[in-house]
Amino acid sequence: MYRFVPLIALGVMTGLVVIGMGCSSGSSAKGASSVPVTGSGGDSVALTQIGDSGIPGVSATGTGRATGTPDVAVLNMGVQTQASTVQEANTQAQDAMDSLMSTLRSNGVEEDDIQTQYFNISPQYGSSFAPDRQPQIIGYQVSNSVNVKVRNIDDVSKVIDSSVSAVGDPLQVNGISLSIDDPTELQDAARENAVSVAKEKAQKLAQLAGVGLGDPVFVSEDSAFTSPPSPAYDARLLEAQAAGSTPISPGELEVQVTVRLVYAIQ
Repeated sequence: MYRFVPLIALGVMTGLVVIGMGCSSGSSAKGASSVPVTGSGGDSVALTQIGDSGIPGVSATGTGRATGTPDVAVLNMGVQTQASTVQEANTQAQDAMDSLMSTLRSNGVEEDDIQTQYFNISPQYGSSFAPDRQPQIIGYQVSNSVNVKVRNIDDVSKVIDSSVSAVGDPLQVNGISLSIDDPTELQDAARENAVSVAKEKAQKLAQLAGVGLGDPVFVSEDSAFTSPPSPAYDARLLEAQAAGSTPISPGELEVQVTVRLVYAIQ
């Protein structure tokens, strides 16, 4: 149970936490935890407990962002064949997959950057059958797909087009994902921005509350990649179309870091 001696009760619309002073706790808490408090006037404030000391603090969050151009693509591609027998369908799939693998290697894709994701052999049934009979198997289908990491975005169109030419109809390209191979620099920039925003909010909040801001006593972080909207066409896309190749537009990726800071009250 908590006892509160209210000195400050302040409602703020910024989403930051305003802390009451002069509290005590009969239980300990690890890290920083917020407990809602309702004053006599019905207004709600929040109390942030710092560690197990029971000392009130000021809590603020900040979000920082940094954008960069993807430099790595992962293609999910493979082959699918169908024949009247399992052996025939599997043989066709093996031949098609051999052609695909050979093409990938000839385009500079390393063996370590090719990973099997899916393999399946399934019977194919006729579309019509008598109600009192079992479905009739008319053939077999073999599917085999791999994830292919292309470490140069400019090579993606060439990899796809070469695979189409080498494999033909059995080829399947199921999707593509773009990423930044080493996002450390972007994460550092976003993190620095997030800390600056959170610190500025905490300083402003302490000023409004009429208290001094002490040292930071708790820090947490959450980060994520997002893909902000990018133009439908860019220079590489137009060049690819002019050359008659598959157009790939890398756009931009955004790194987002959210930081929470809790400061002691002086």
